[in-house]
Amino acid sequence: MLIGLRSLNVMDINWTVVTIVGALLAQGAAIVWAVSGMVSDIKYNKSTIAEVRTDNARLASEVHENDIMIARIDANVEAIKEALNVVTTNHAKR
Repeated sequence: MLIGLRSLNVMDINWTVVTIVGALLAQGAAIVWAVSGMVSDIKYNKSTIAEVRTDNARLASEVHENDIMIARIDANVEAIKEALNVVTTNHAKR
């Protein structure tokens, strides 16, 4: 046996160091888990953003088409009003 060295037994373990190391390992695992969850959320949000952009573009196109249809309907209503005015004016002259 070497002089100045004690034999290591269970009672010689420094529980403070073991506790700190265990806590650091637990924190590391929690960080990995949290980052993994964030990466997953980011991927999901990217796909959702792409879907929203596509839906928004489609909606904008449909709104534009509706605006054109409403303008045509307004023009037709005005033409009908003018035609009715002509008919009533001609009918009143007789």
